[in-house]
Formats: sequence, C-alpha cells, structure tokens
Amino acid sequence: MCIHFEDVLKIHMELITLHCNCFMTRLLVIGDVHGCLIELENLLRKLRYQIKQDRLVFVGDLLNKGPSGAETISFVNDLKDDGGEVIYVRGNHDEKYLQFYNQFSNRLLKEQTPPRRLCQGWLGPDGHKTISKMKGRDWRLLLGTPLSFQTGNITVIHGGLSSKIHCKPKHLLDSKSFSSKRRAQIKSLMYIRYLRRDGTVPNHNETRGLVPWQDLYDGRFGWVVYGHQPTSHVLHNGKTIGIDTACCYGNRLTALVQEPDSQIYWESVSARSFYANCSPPKRLKRVATAV
Repeated sequence: MCIHFEDVLKIHMELITLHCNCFMTRLLVIGDVHGCLIELENLLRKLRYQIKQDRLVFVGDLLNKGPSGAETISFVNDLKDDGGEVIYVRGNHDEKYLQFYNQFSNRLLKEQTPPRRLCQGWLGPDGHKTISKMKGRDWRLLLGTPLSFQTGNITVIHGGLSSKIHCKPKHLLDSKSFSSKRRAQIKSLMYIRYLRRDGTVPNHNETRGLVPWQDLYDGRFGWVVYGHQPTSHVLHNGKTIGIDTACCYGNRLTALVQEPDSQIYWESVSARSFYANCSPPKRLKRVATAV
C-alpha cells in the first residue's frame, strides 16, 4: 500500500483543524427569551457568536409573553440549518405548546390555525398569533427538545431538581412507561421552584414550609444552570446559577459563558421594552438592574 505525501499532508491539516475547532469551542447558555428576538440577536452580537465554533444552549421558554415567539423559533431553526450546534432545553411554556400540538396536530400539520379563543385559552393572549405563524419545522424543533443537557461539569435544565432524583436528568425519559412518581420527577425539571425540606416535590397549591430547590442541591450533577425564575440579576447559589433575568418584563437577557479554559462568566443586554401581557414579579417592581 502506497501512501502519498499529499494524502499525509491532507490528514495532518484536517487533524489541526479539528484540534483548533475543539480548542475554540465556547459554551453559551441563554436565559428565557420569551419571544424577545431583537434582544437575542443583540446578545449574540455582543458575545461575538461564531456559528461554526460556539455551542449554543437555550434553557427553554423561547415562546410566550414577548412579541416574536414564532419568529424566535424560526431564528433558532435557521441557526441549526446553517450548521450551528444548538441545543434547546424544554421549558414549561414550550410544554404548553406541545400539549396543544398533541391535541390539535391534525389541524396544525395542515397549517390550519384553530380558533382564536381556543388558542388564547390554552396559550395566552399571544397564542393565536404565534400558532398562525409556526411551520412544520418549528413543531419538529419543539418535539425534539430534551428535558436537560449535560456537558462536562455543567447541567442545563429549565426549572429545578428534586434531591430525590438519583439518576441523571437525561435518563428520566429512557423508559416509555412511567409511574406517577416518575412523571412528577420529569415535570419538576420544567416547573419546580421550591421543595419540601425533605427534598420531595410539593403539591400544586402547597406553600407552607417550602425552601428553594437550590438550597437542597448537593452538587451531584455538577453546576446546574437554569431559567424559569425571573429576577433582576443572575442568581448564584452554591453550585446553581439562574439566568432568567426577566427580559420580557423590561429587564435584561443574559447568557452564561464557559470559555475553552473552563472560565465562567455572564453577559447581558437590556430589554428594549416591557413586553409581557401580565404584571411583572413583585421582586422586579423596584429593581431594574442586572449583574
């Protein structure tokens, strides 16, 4: 077998390119966008996002509240089509759209928008407008969203973790048949904010004696980066980092950045307006700045 010098050189150059691409990879985790597409574009511009080099992860809730939900989904799809490594973790608002899809998929696949009142009853005031603009590939993107994403020492989820979850979050959907306990664990990844002191998930209307889930997290899955809790600043508690800085409420859109050398920091951009169709959380009424 004869190996030519040109072939060896070609292989060598490919290995160099692969090494450089790996070395240059950054992890960018974006907080709850909620249809704030202009702010997302501004944030990616500020981060100098490189579509072929950076790994981009969304903590969920691209939809609802903001002005451009369907356009945001389409924008993320375009990034994927252009070759970007984009991971979209499912949020509770995404789950609402998927429940709607499961109920009315025959109409939606034919691009027949259900009645306005029906959409708004399921999805909120902007539901009909968003649904009417969503295409088949947008639904496929939503259907493919995982409940969590793990890379290195970082786990990305939307909501919270119960300390009673002993398997890794990504394994929660390995089985097709779930017990009620298993379903509660799965749901908690998108919805949970508080736990009972013994680490179990409270009932829907339960409020007494609860503690933030972050206070009970023991670090078993490394650093956990999450959204779902809109606040005026990044929440850093133990080995958890909350990056929903309430862009749709007129505050900021934030990204956590992990450099190739594992250095972690965050960047944010200001919201252009107050978009949400409901009142902001009480803790945001007097504070309008973010770390």
